[in-house]
Amino acid sequence: MLRARIADSDVKAAILDLDAPENSLAIIRELRGEEGRPGLDPDRKIAILAFGPHAPAAPLEQPGAAGAAQVRARGAFARNLPAILKQLNAGPV
Repeated sequence: MLRARIADSDVKAAILDLDAPENSLAIIRELRGEEGRPGLDPDRKIAILAFGPHAPAAPLEQPGAAGAAQVRARGAFARNLPAILKQLNAGPV
């Protein structure tokens, strides 16, 4: 489904909830690629923002390592959502 959406739409951003970290990381890896395999967004035109619980910190570190441009705690994400959406609409971070 991700491949089809990217093919038929002008996707600017992916916002991923880390309550399901395995799914979020799989999407990041599909977009960015991994282990020498190119992803669906090789030019990194799609900004990736992941958000999740403040603790433990490990789940917030993994998306950044996998290629998310921004990773925020849920509270910071909620407080700044209007500004975040405006920034993501402007283009990749």
